Amino acid sequence: MEKYSSIVQLTSLFQAIDNISKSRTLEDMSSELFDFIEEVIEFNMAIIYVINYEKGQLEVLSARGPNLSYLKKRVKFKMGEGVVGWVAKEKKAVMLENAVHNKEIRVRQHCKEDPVIRSYMAVPLIASNHVIGILSISNSRPAMFRQRDVQMISIIGSQIAAILEANRALNQTRQFSDHILENVNSGIIVIDKMQRIITFNKQAENITGYISDEVINRDIRDLEFKKSIEDWFVLDTFITEKLYNQVETYIITKDGRQKPINLSTSLLRNDKNKKIGAICVFRDITKIKMLQEKVRRADRLAMMGQCTAGLAHEIRNPLLPIRTAASILLTKEYLEEEERSLISIIFKEAERLNNSLNDFVKLAKPCIEKPMITNILDIIYETNQLLKYKCQSKDISVKIHHDRTEVNVYMSPHSLKEIFLNLFLNSIDAIDEGGMIEITIDKVEEKEIIIFRDTGCGISEENLNNIFDPFFTTKNEGTGLGLSMVHNIVNEAGGDINVCNCMDGGARFQISLPSAE
Repeated sequence: MEKYSSIVQLTSLFQAIDNISKSRTLEDMSSELFDFIEEVIEFNMAIIYVINYEKGQLEVLSARGPNLSYLKKRVKFKMGEGVVGWVAKEKKAVMLENAVHNKEIRVRQHCKEDPVIRSYMAVPLIASNHVIGILSISNSRPAMFRQRDVQMISIIGSQIAAILEANRALNQTRQFSDHILENVNSGIIVIDKMQRIITFNKQAENITGYISDEVINRDIRDLEFKKSIEDWFVLDTFITEKLYNQVETYIITKDGRQKPINLSTSLLRNDKNKKIGAICVFRDITKIKMLQEKVRRADRLAMMGQCTAGLAHEIRNPLLPIRTAASILLTKEYLEEEERSLISIIFKEAERLNNSLNDFVKLAKPCIEKPMITNILDIIYETNQLLKYKCQSKDISVKIHHDRTEVNVYMSPHSLKEIFLNLFLNSIDAIDEGGMIEITIDKVEEKEIIIFRDTGCGISEENLNNIFDPFFTTKNEGTGLGLSMVHNIVNEAGGDINVCNCMDGGARFQISLPSAE
């Protein structure tokens, strides 16, 4: 009968080893192990510990019998501490007939939560002569285990150790890969064969404003990264297998802004060379585009500067006597009404031409004014007061947000006033009736950030790139020099200015100036 029992146990052992080797998760593996133990011996509690060598302690992986979540909250066994710690350190199995009466080896008892431990065994889980963990089994009755049980559990324990070691190596490889993935300076999006996002790294979060939990396992076509499905290069790569390399396109962020990006795509295949997904690697090229735009504008202004002096001289020479003569004639009393009207037209148009010429000269070669520490808030409120009645005539409300009494920059008050005057006037012209102008001032590192937005008609996409160009205007009576001068002044002060449209309508100008604080 005992021989028959041994055969049954060996059969169960081989079947358990086979089932454990096919386990897909550590939970499945643990369940198969505990099922086998229940077939060969009686127990109240079985626990698998894994060794954390960095902390020098044993941590509970899984258990059957006690409450696992409560078990994990208990004080951890240290290497060499208690029976389990001793087994981990010495790499030897232990079997006790009655742990309560054994004075040489003390077993930690938790009688309030668990049954009293009497029969007890602890087996080291060894792979490549390296202890991975410990399997402990206990029963509240004495003398329930035999040495042959220890041998049987040790055999299956070696299989468990091999799986735990492989899982640890896999986790280390995965952590290393994840570390690389999270620290590359490019955004990475990976989709599976169902077009669901399965990878969304940290840089992708930084560029888009979405966090991975918001997009993982979602169909990429349901996300508002693009204006239309045809703009998704990664989808085209998956469907047609066409690869893209360093393509300049865009991505729409969570707050609705359109960011220029440079992307490349590739197919994701399994070991049988069957396509299972596609990869998109992209970089934010906003700063590159801004730099290119600065260079382009600087080139234009340089060309203008070369001809400005000569052109101004040639126009002012005949213009001065015309203005002077018209001014003198207007003082004469004997002029007929029609004559006075015609001379007045000559004088006014000559003055307008002279003012335009002054703007043109200032644009190409800004007037160098002595910079000083200036409070931005003073200039904003002064400009707002200056245009108060113009805003009231169109029922435009102005809101100014800041959390400081002083926001200092190193610029001349006149230059700052020129900036805000032009931005205010542009917003007033863009708003029909009952709109709003909102100004927010904040500090980011060593920069003062002024965000100037309105609820007007906004700027068409085709005009966004030209808005700071000299003489570019969409107004019937505009000269196209105002925003060009603003751009010039900001650049001369070592700052930046950018413009975009708001999601809910209107335009948004962001000015960054070096702080004087």
